[in-house]
Parts: sequence; structure tokens; C-alpha cells
Amino acid sequence: MKRTLCILLAIVLMVCFVGCEHKGTGMKEGLNEKEFIFSEGTDDEHPYWTEHYEALIKEETWLQENGEFKYFVSAPKAWHGETYRLYAMITLPVLKASRWILEIYDTETGQLETKEITYDQLGLSDEKDDGNLHYLTDIDRIDETRYMLQWTTVSEIEGIYFQVSDKRIYTDLNGEKRQVELWDRYEELGMSETEAYDGSFIPPSSCLCDGRGNIYQMIRRKDGESLLVFDENGNLLFDYRIPKKWESVDHLRTEEDEILFLFNDEKEAKQRIVQIDAENATAKEVASIPIKKDGGEIITRICAMTGDTLYYETARGMAYSWNVESGERTLFMDYQENNLPSALGRLYVIGKDMVPRIRLYQLRSKTSEKPEEWIVTVSKENGNKRVQIDILIEDEGKKILTQAASVTAKRMPKDAFSIQEITSKDQKDLLINELMAGNGPDILYVSRDDFVTLAEKGLLLDISTLLPKEINDRILPGAIGLGTYDGKLLGLPLCVRASSILVSRDIWDQDKWDIDDMLSLMREHKLDGRLYYGNAKTCFAPMGAFRMLIRNILREPWLIDWEKGECHFDGERFVEFLALINDADWKKEEEHWLAEGSRLAYFDMAHSSFVYEFGFKEEVENGYYVGFPTSGHSGNYLDADGILVICSGTKKTEEVKDLLSDIFSDAMQNGVDLSVLKMIIPETEKDENGNYYINGQEIWILQSGKSTIMTAKEFLEGCVAAPLHENELENIIMEEVEPYFMGKKTAQETAEIIQNRAQLYLNERR
Repeated sequence: MKRTLCILLAIVLMVCFVGCEHKGTGMKEGLNEKEFIFSEGTDDEHPYWTEHYEALIKEETWLQENGEFKYFVSAPKAWHGETYRLYAMITLPVLKASRWILEIYDTETGQLETKEITYDQLGLSDEKDDGNLHYLTDIDRIDETRYMLQWTTVSEIEGIYFQVSDKRIYTDLNGEKRQVELWDRYEELGMSETEAYDGSFIPPSSCLCDGRGNIYQMIRRKDGESLLVFDENGNLLFDYRIPKKWESVDHLRTEEDEILFLFNDEKEAKQRIVQIDAENATAKEVASIPIKKDGGEIITRICAMTGDTLYYETARGMAYSWNVESGERTLFMDYQENNLPSALGRLYVIGKDMVPRIRLYQLRSKTSEKPEEWIVTVSKENGNKRVQIDILIEDEGKKILTQAASVTAKRMPKDAFSIQEITSKDQKDLLINELMAGNGPDILYVSRDDFVTLAEKGLLLDISTLLPKEINDRILPGAIGLGTYDGKLLGLPLCVRASSILVSRDIWDQDKWDIDDMLSLMREHKLDGRLYYGNAKTCFAPMGAFRMLIRNILREPWLIDWEKGECHFDGERFVEFLALINDADWKKEEEHWLAEGSRLAYFDMAHSSFVYEFGFKEEVENGYYVGFPTSGHSGNYLDADGILVICSGTKKTEEVKDLLSDIFSDAMQNGVDLSVLKMIIPETEKDENGNYYINGQEIWILQSGKSTIMTAKEFLEGCVAAPLHENELENIIMEEVEPYFMGKKTAQETAEIIQNRAQLYLNERR
């Protein structure tokens, strides 16, 4: 067998290694499946809650004085209440470690100890500049004084990289050191030959040991996978042949050196927890858990163990504690309700007589940014002391809200948040009843329809009293309009989108228009009824053009008098509107958006990237954003799916103020697709060729002398709140116009049917 085998395919590498305190599992061999329960009979009464965030990395810059930066070598691990993590100190542009740093943090005392590791300390000076690629890929703690590190060597042959060595280095980091080479042992045991990996890389970690210094390593062989256990001298203690169709998911080392592995058994649709006894060369299955057909609460990690209690996570964002002796299963923590960021890794630090803590850590390094690392203390503090946030709608705002709550909890340790989703009508009805009784959550994220319902019932707080003046002044007028009810600011969107109708100034040069203006231009054949969509580079079919226009004019009084509850779909204007849209030759190809002024163009802006070229293409055709036809003062609209509201019964106004400050901060809003804040335009730079840039992004100067980004700013600040969409009524209308656009009914017949159904709908709403 060739010695130069590919590192990524030759060895099955493991991640997420967590040490924990555990004295005697008392695990029963062949634990009955019925004893390992899921939702049925679970005690969810006393889950843990996040109590306090403490920043683990406090330096202002991640760069060191000599230009080095820290690179995460591996995920952090835990041992006796301490967490430790290995970093490589790398200098750009050469991605080669000059030294390493081991940081050890005592979660009980808050003390941080730093140990420097050099080539000399590890006995690797001869390999530092030998032409090969070397990586210190992981570390594991053996006992109070000793560590085991993994040292990997990769050679390049004609541009292809092969692993040639896999060493374990035993050291106390104070002079004692000893190396054990395992690569030859893998080959002797039949490691499978695979193709080489073409490209440079840093191998992932696979360093696991027990308190006696025994090494645990997964390898792929010609006849399947094996877990190999070696002693400190590289002698094979145990060769555990993993059954076919078993996939290794996670593993856990207890303080008493019981090594547990979690496997998915694809053949029998079960998850299996196996205990490895290296000294006796045995593997004992201690639990067998059926995998439900719907995916169920499949275990994704085994996280910690203390006494007879095993902690594990499921795919649904829940952590449970399971007493392996009694079979009792209890909810430990709901990550969504506690708003723990899913983008960060989680390391459990749990032990006897210890306050439970979770280390949140960043998974990847960046060359200059300070990473996010937190120690989170958890407790059984009553969840009612937290700010309760209920989310009733799924959109980008949900992500903004959860991220902001996490930021606020870290910035203001006194603030704590609990988040849940309301998905059913029964839950929503119960929620409204609770609010009317003076109970319920503190904050809601709701649809525009639900916003109106809550506002009508007087259940919302004036949000303007909780916003700092500098934020109030920055909110786009259209966004304020979306959250205003009866003259009060009762809510705000968390992100917005803009829409408008573009027309040529050659046929219309007023700031706005109404339906009579638009119909008159069509009647005079200055407009032909086509509606172009620039993003799709095609015209809407007549029915699509009709839908796009009707949904934005349903609130117009010529169609519906909402105060009186009367509609006028059988009037001459609606019939003519239908006919003119249907008569358009929408398949006719044109070079430009506006077809030399004969057609309209629909425009929507859902992302901030549009601002850099806003108005540039339109100017070529003398186009103008006149907006949708309206009797109001503007037909350029801002809209949003969700509105953030504060419930009038909240007692946590100070915490709510903290959260709002983060939600509507530049840092948070810069991460959304289209911010609710007025733009602050950075300084414009001009290069030697006369091109203009802002933050490195090229912009254009229009004939007006304004930049494209300034034109976009003025457009957004001139937008008004989009009319509330009447989805049920819109569906009724679209259902009835379909036969007309298919040529099966006349415009007059269609209008009369719509009139009857729409009036019935309005009558039922009274």
C-alpha cells in the first residue's frame, strides 16, 4: 500500500469533543428502548434559562502587536470546570504557525491562563523548515498536568498533497515530551487506499484520549470502518469494527474515562450509544433509540455527563437531561426560547456541585476581527422575569429580532429574553385573550393584519416613547406610516421593501397621478396597457399586470368606500381598466423598459444593492417614478410583512428600550436587505479616470448632478406606507377575472360578478 494516502479520505475525523465530570454511570447493558422516551411523559416544568453572558475574549483587536493573528486550531473542550482552546499564531501572507497559544479559562473563578507552545517544546524544531506542510491540529487533556497533541504532516508531489504522518505528542508543556507515530500502524491494519486531495488545506482535528493516555482514532479500511484504541506507546489495545450502515455522530469522554460514542444505525433506523472499554477491549451498547420516520427528536450531540445524568441535544434545538439509571428524561434548555445563536458552537461545562455554564464559540477564524466567545451562566430562574417575545410571522424580521435579542443580552447582562413562535390560530386566539386580560408577552412580531387587530383593541404601547430621539429621527417616513394607527406610532417594521411604477416624462411629467390620468393616457394610445418588469426583463401577461396593479389600488375610494362598506366594481372606470389591460400586446418585444414611452414598468427594491445604480437605467429613457395611481399624495410605497409591537401590559420597558436600541442601530440594520433607517451617505471618492466610488462601490452621477445613491435616498424618504393588502378580496377578484382573460366572459359580465361577490364580502365584515 502506498504510504502517501489522502488525509481527508483516509481517516474519518471527529469533531465536537467535550470533557465533563461524571463519577460512575451506572449504565445498564442493553438498556430497553422504552426506557429512553422522547416527548411522551417528559418533565418540562423546570428548564434552565440563560442568566448571564460574559465575554471571553476582551481584547479590542484580534491582531497581535507583531502582526500575528490567532487561528482556531480546534473547537474548545471542557475539563473539571475549565474550558481550553488551542490557537495557532499565524503571520500573513504565509499561512504557517510560528507558535501556538493554549488558553485555559476557569469558569468558576473567571481566571484566564495562557500557555505558549513552541516547536522546541514539542521536539519539532527539525521539522519546522523541512519543506513539508505541518499542522498542529488538536489537543486533548490527559490529566492535571499532561496533554496530548496531534501533529500532522502533508507532502506535496507534483501539486498533489498527501498525508505522510500522524503523530501524537505527550507533554506537560514544561519540558517533558514524547512522540508516537501512528501512520505506519494505520497502514499495517489495512487503512483503505484513496485518491489524493488536490489543493492546500488544514486538516480538521481528530485528537481523543482518556485519562490513561490511550488514543482513540477512527479509520476507514478496505472492509469497513474501525475505531482503533492505542496505548501511549502506539500498541493496539482494541480494534472495534463498526457495523456496516453505522455512522459515527458524536462522542463523549467522562471524568471517569468512560468513552461513549453515538452512532446512527441506518439499517435498523436506530441511534445507538456505545461505551468503549479500552482495557478490556470491549464495546457495550448502553442505549438503542428508534429513529422516527418523521425525523422526530433525533439526537445530534451527546454533550456532558455528571452522576447518572447524560445531557444531549436534538435536531429541534432542545437539550435534555436523561437519568440513565431511572430512565427519567427532563427538558434542560430550549435554545430558541433562550435565543442562543445557532451560528455559534456550544460547549457544556457541567459537573457535580457546579453552576451549569455553556461556552458559545465561533467556529471559524477571521484574520482581523475579534471573534465571538461567551461564557453563559444558566439557572432555573423563573422565565417570567425575562422579556417574552412572541413571533407570529415568518420573514427576515424574525432573524433580525432574534439576533438583536442575543446582542442585547450580551451587551446588557441584566436583560434576558425568551422567544417563542405562535403558529396556530388557536394559539393566536389564546394570546389575544391573555393580552386583553393584562397578561401575555411583552413584545410581538405580527403581520400587518394582526397589527390592525391589536391596535383596534387598544393592546399596544406607543413605541415612540421607547425610542431614543436620534433613532426616531432616522426612521423612514414610510416605515413610520406602516406602524401608525389612529395617529399613534404603535409599531415599526424591522425591514422594508419599496415598489413603484415607472413612466416616461415624455407622456407624463407630474409628481403623481390617479386612475383617471392613467386611463386617459391609455385611451389616447400614449400608453398601451403593457407593464414591464425590469428584474425579469419581460412584460407581465395581462392577468399578472392586472394583479400587480389591483392589489395596490384596492384601497382607492373610486373602487371601495371602506367607511360606508360600498364597492364600485361595476362602474365604467373598472370595466375600462380591465379592457385596456387585456387588449395590450404584451408579447411585443422592445429594446428598452418603457418602449419609447408606450408602456409602464413595475419596479421593486428589496435589497440595498439597488441604491448604487438607482435611476441610471431609468434616466436613459427619461423615466420617472410616478408610483401607483392614487388619490393620496404619493404612489411610491414602502411595505413590510411584519410589524414589531410592544404590548401595553409590559412591565419591562427598560429592557424593551435596550432591545429597540439594538434593533434600530446601524450595526443591526446594515445587515438587513433594506433598512428602515434613512441612509447616511459616506464621502464620495473620484479616481483619476473620473469614476466615482462610495466604499469601493462604483456609482454614477446623473444629469441632475446627483449621484445614484443620493437619488435612491430621496426616493426612499419620499415613499409612503403601502396600503394594507386585502388578500381575501384580492383572491375573490382574481378568481373571477381569470375567465375574462381567457376570453370566456366580457369585461362587463366580469365586473358585475366581482361587484356582487365583493359587496357580499364587505357586508360580512361589518
